[in-house]
Amino acid sequence: MVRAVATVTALAMWATSAGAQVTGNVISRVFEVRLGVETGSAFIVDYQGRQYVITADHIVRGAQGAFSIEVRSPADSKWRNLEVSVIHGPDPCMDVAVLVPKLPKLSAADPVTTGGFSFLMGQEAYFLGFPFDLHSSFGRNLAIPLIKHAYVSAIVSCSALDLKGSEDERLILLDGMNNPGFSGGPVVAPDMDRANHPLAFIGVISAFTNERIPVDAHGQQDPGITVATNTGIIVVIPIEAAMSLVRQYASQKPGS
Repeated sequence: MVRAVATVTALAMWATSAGAQVTGNVISRVFEVRLGVETGSAFIVDYQGRQYVITADHIVRGAQGAFSIEVRSPADSKWRNLEVSVIHGPDPCMDVAVLVPKLPKLSAADPVTTGGFSFLMGQEAYFLGFPFDLHSSFGRNLAIPLIKHAYVSAIVSCSALDLKGSEDERLILLDGMNNPGFSGGPVVAPDMDRANHPLAFIGVISAFTNERIPVDAHGQQDPGITVATNTGIIVVIPIEAAMSLVRQYASQKPGS
């Protein structure tokens, strides 16, 4: 990923000059990840001069300590190995993991805000990732994430979605259409606290909620047979949950 700085820079210039809703520094930080049979999305954040990779915990749930994960970046459509160590979220509700690469820097793109901002209920948001292993290439050897649109619908407790979940932990709900493969990708929304409202990371895609619908058999519903349908409610882990893990790791390093 490091060797393609020129391509990433060109991508950022294209997104800015085209008046794109999602800027190049966001796009170039999102890439596809694969570990065994699990495939999803991930993105890069900055903290104290180092870069970390954020993804959904269920993608790397079986990993411990140091391991190699396959990645495919916007600047290179080939799968390549990335040496990382993993920090898992504290419980199943907080479906987030931090991957700490051996290399301290993976992207030369401008940083994206990860804290100290506000967003509003009902405001627009965007989420990025690689659903169904799809990506844009513009006819070149690139793997650029898909971008989808949503609205911030609510902030709820984990217990609202899982009876065993904590009432203190919070999740963001989006109104939008998520697909398999977006898990681990970032959600961005305009930072309402800053001039010109630049995009900020507000969360990590976890899943979409299903509704079980009876299947019609010969013109009649069979309640014994159902199919899961996408309700359009997207479950998002707040970015603060990921950054809390990053800060915890950074504070435990020698010399911190």
